[in-house]
Amino acid sequence: MMADLSDALKKAGLVSDKEIRQKKHGDRVKRKKLGQDGLEAESRQREEAHQAEQERKRDQDRQHEEQLRADKASAGGQSRLVSLLKDSDLSMREAGPKRFFFELPDGRITFLDVAPGLVRRLAQGDTAILDSGELLPRDFAIVTGKVATEIERIAPDRILLWNARR
Repeated sequence: MMADLSDALKKAGLVSDKEIRQKKHGDRVKRKKLGQDGLEAESRQREEAHQAEQERKRDQDRQHEEQLRADKASAGGQSRLVSLLKDSDLSMREAGPKRFFFELPDGRITFLDVAPGLVRRLAQGDTAILDSGELLPRDFAIVTGKVATEIERIAPDRILLWNARR
């Protein structure tokens, strides 16, 4: 193998005959200096370093796979959340003249303009107000209790107000 490599390098013009002879001489001197035990120890050391590198790569691959699985699960939950919010948002369908005030997690108080029936349902806990964030054009969404139950499993931090929550 070494002869093949040195021949290939010589044919490619990357090394000269003199450099090949110097390398072979250096290898002979090193082998003689180390002796059989030193060569075996050096070989073991190279093998251990190779094994450690392989193990590190396997661990890195495992971590990468776990991250991909987590990202895929998160993306699945995110798409489910988007479809739930888009399909069941009551805030546009039941908009009206009544203002329903509620407190945000940071302590600020805001309101939504809703129909009188929806005010009653929000107060009773039949519906919930969610933070739609970047998922919808509006900042908040109003959903039924059934949808809120499902969203509570996917993203509980999105629920801002739900009087039926235990």
